[in-house]
Amino acid sequence: CGLGWGCNTLVICANGFRMPVAAWAVSHLSPEGAASLAAGEIPMYALAGEHTRLLFLGDVLYCPLPFLGGFASVGDLLLAAGLFFCLLRVMDPDRLPRWLKSG
Repeated sequence: CGLGWGCNTLVICANGFRMPVAAWAVSHLSPEGAASLAAGEIPMYALAGEHTRLLFLGDVLYCPLPFLGGFASVGDLLLAAGLFFCLLRVMDPDRLPRWLKSG
């Protein structure tokens, strides 16, 4: 989780406290969404340009699935993986307290 948080924090801080969205991603947005992003009207997000730093850590991944639709960054994937493995570790039956194991 910490590595994902660090990646997201680094790219956001390096770009004026806004997450850069790759320019190619605009084609997946509605015309209204693309115009709002280009105009800087969406809080915490900015359209990537020639002065964007660390774009590879920005929102460059697109997921077309309806229930996961949207954009993601490498940091988002690392956060999800960290949370997944953290939950697996917490759910490990050998780590349960003795009073919970006995029912």
